Amino acid sequence: YDPASQLIVVLPGGTSSAQSVSISNTIVPGDLKITKLFVGGEDMPQEISVRVTGPEGYDETHDIPIDGTGYGEITLTDLVPGIYEIFELEFDGSDVWTSEIDASPVEVMPGQTDPAALVEITNYRRMVEETAYAYPDGDGGELRNVIKKNSNNWGWYIDASEEILGQSFDVYAAAGQNDISKGKYVGTVTFTDDGSGYYEAEFEADPGIFGLSVTDGPHFGVYALPEDIPNSPGKYSNKVSIADATAIVFHIVVEYPME
Repeated sequence: YDPASQLIVVLPGGTSSAQSVSISNTIVPGDLKITKLFVGGEDMPQEISVRVTGPEGYDETHDIPIDGTGYGEITLTDLVPGIYEIFELEFDGSDVWTSEIDASPVEVMPGQTDPAALVEITNYRRMVEETAYAYPDGDGGELRNVIKKNSNNWGWYIDASEEILGQSFDVYAAAGQNDISKGKYVGTVTFTDDGSGYYEAEFEADPGIFGLSVTDGPHFGVYALPEDIPNSPGKYSNKVSIADATAIVFHIVVEYPME
């Protein structure tokens, strides 16, 4: 509403040429800013779309370009004041991202331009938790071939009949049934002497995987024979010396972004 005033003078007997005053009301519009931020991982879309609904039947779809850092924004101008609601539309790969919309519905006030009404959309990469084992790459075998009690556990043990001090082995997660083609490389483990003639293991996570973390373990076992490896990683033990060892098993549980 834009108030206005006009001064007029009414003269006696001036009915035939009466003065008139016209009053008009104009809606003062406002602006709405929508920001978008992707947090974690790669393979972010270059553009996303949002649906915006509001007063007087407002219902439009707007595109938001996303830059290389995962951020984007748009400002909708000259909106009729009132309540607006924002909906994020599906995009390619949206199933691996969460979506949090802050401050929607939002009220756009008359004349609200700087700052504009604000709605923030944040997407976080969904995480998965998977079992991981050190991979022998030929010098070892599959746990299911040596573990007793008909274990269905997948995983591998490493041949330690010859010293493997200082050697590093790749660690793979999610390689069910020992299918390395389906596994995800998550880092390496290196076996060294702890100073008393026994192995110790040091895991180094792949720095290229955003948010990768160890949520359980490590479970590290050293055995005189592969057949001595127990069925459960929680029962692994390191009580056999380097000189007497023939089998090593390394297990962790890791969390990383869904793909």
